[in-house]
Amino acid sequence: RLMCGAVVAHRKTDASQFYLLKGAVENLLSSLNIGACYFVDDYDDAHITVPRLHPSRRALIKTENGTVIGWIGEMDKKAQKYFGLKKNRVAACELDLLAMMDAVQKEHFYEPLAKYPFVSRDISMRVGTQTRVADVERLIYDAGGDLITDVDLFDLYENTENGERSMAFHIVFGSPERTLTADEVDTQMVVIMTRLAEENIDVKK
Repeated sequence: RLMCGAVVAHRKTDASQFYLLKGAVENLLSSLNIGACYFVDDYDDAHITVPRLHPSRRALIKTENGTVIGWIGEMDKKAQKYFGLKKNRVAACELDLLAMMDAVQKEHFYEPLAKYPFVSRDISMRVGTQTRVADVERLIYDAGGDLITDVDLFDLYENTENGERSMAFHIVFGSPERTLTADEVDTQMVVIMTRLAEENIDVKK
């Protein structure tokens, strides 16, 4: 009743395989019409069967009511060495098919097509290696307010030598009531960058 998956990266400093796999899992859950799911960093031996996962790139996958339907994580160096993968980085996941079936929504919900155009901006930054993508996304959403419709990570590079990560996000703005002006979006971007700077995140200008 379990389904497993993995992504292998050949670059030692590339942490993107975890987020590639996370995106694939999100797309799978969405295509199966499973309700809202969350990736939470609760380490739970009762659900995670791989004993050694990266401390900042591991998560349980939970439904809206708290049911665990699987886990996802990057193997740490000792686990990769044990499996003969010490020159690569490996992300893996395990999904409980029965729990997923129970979480499938019987009704389909559709949103009308947007009446007004979206406006997008990209933002990149340097952070510490312990900074989580989800935390940065949350800061962007909170700072951008109701005008943000989507935030997507599109680039991630980790330099283990200096303990830094480079992240880049695609931010989409929109309103169901009107067309946003460039000045409005630029103003919100300043608010977002200011909020990130308050958290000691080095935003690239």
